[in-house]
Amino acid sequence: MCLYGPPGTGKGELGRYLESVLEQPLLMRKASDLLGPFVGQTEQQLVAAFAETKQKNAILMIDEADSFLGSRSAAQQQWEVS
Repeated sequence: MCLYGPPGTGKGELGRYLESVLEQPLLMRKASDLLGPFVGQTEQQLVAAFAETKQKNAILMIDEADSFLGSRSAAQQQWEVS
């Protein structure tokens, strides 16, 4: 599920609501928690977040995911394309 909107419109509150209705823990991660300065580090941290979510049978909510879900149309380096 991809939620978008200005701050304060209830995106985080929806995550907390789902946590209570589904009776599963909510793992909240900010993009800054996942973005890494080195090639491959962001991917490794995303894999770790999904693995933790699976291990805890939780709901993963990534805040500000648009920080790393941008278009690859301007990518020039192979690592940017992949």
